[in-house]
Amino acid sequence: MTRTHKTRIIWLTSGVAAVALMGGIIFTQTATGADGSARGNPYEVNQEGLTYGSAAYANSPAEAPDLISAYATNGESGYVYKADLDRASMPAANPEQAVQMMRDRDAKAQALFAEALHDELDAAGVSDATIDSAAILNQVRGIPSDTALRAVGEQLAASVDSRLSPQSATDLVARATARATREMGVSIPVYLSDGKTVIGEYRSGSL
Repeated sequence: MTRTHKTRIIWLTSGVAAVALMGGIIFTQTATGADGSARGNPYEVNQEGLTYGSAAYANSPAEAPDLISAYATNGESGYVYKADLDRASMPAANPEQAVQMMRDRDAKAQALFAEALHDELDAAGVSDATIDSAAILNQVRGIPSDTALRAVGEQLAASVDSRLSPQSATDLVARATARATREMGVSIPVYLSDGKTVIGEYRSGSL
């Protein structure tokens, strides 16, 4: 099963930033030394005068470099513009707007996953099955391992009277999840440290 890497910037309350992959932390570092003293400027500067490096050294989003370390979907390691990430994240102006954005985002994810799952079931010849796509999506969102994913596949296979094998159902759910995830995300170019040479793309967003 093809895995698509996604990087997301997480700002923790302690002032520590982490760049994470869907499935695990790449690295975490604090902005202070072991003795609690402040580090010097940890970023390098390219010929365009742009800073680049790990966002893990920043105490807040405002202190992140212009070009932030990230993995492209093709596995290449490079940098994404902080400005591109900011535009993709679309921060809420207030708590009420944040709640509404979360609701809208969840509704979009549910719709995309339901459509992708229906298409996969149709292609497998079981489009007449009554499937609770929302329940499946909630399970997929909480899946910590391939073993748990197989459990979802087994449940789906049983719900269609075994017209699908457990492995086929597992692969079907994985494909539907991957498609919905792609459609939820925003494509951001990944560059070399020069900020000009594109080496891949980063997908911001997930189910």
